[in-house]
Amino acid sequence: MWKTTVAEWMTTPVITAVDGSSLADIQRIMESHRIHQVPIVRNGMLVGLVTQRAIHKTQPVEARLTPVEWRSLMAKIPVVSLLHGPPLETPPDADLHDAAQLMITNGVTSITVTMQHRPVGMITISDLFRPLLIGMRGAHHENHTCSS
Repeated sequence: MWKTTVAEWMTTPVITAVDGSSLADIQRIMESHRIHQVPIVRNGMLVGLVTQRAIHKTQPVEARLTPVEWRSLMAKIPVVSLLHGPPLETPPDADLHDAAQLMITNGVTSITVTMQHRPVGMITISDLFRPLLIGMRGAHHENHTCSS
């Protein structure tokens, strides 16, 4: 089995938001950068992670808000209201397998990559598939080459 680090496969640069942001601010960041999670920082240090799923869970189903009403409400909700417990983080030199295990153990689809608690990248489920697919393609190519 090959060994590879998180740094080799993480997504950079990491797009962050400050802990004084509103949910509307976070939603705009997600939409403009086409991402599903945003690390939240205070003085450059990771304090949490907000996901698209967490934002959707805050919308009151019974209220049946229009998109305009929902945006207005989101502008009033501080992002810190969605932060619970210490954020998951991993260093860039961590083994990719260990990061995958951390995701599985915690039931998450992404982890913030940090150096001294400062975000430097993101590792997501999609990132984990890239080395697998490249390895499979390489193995298929080698097998195909050997059999011809």
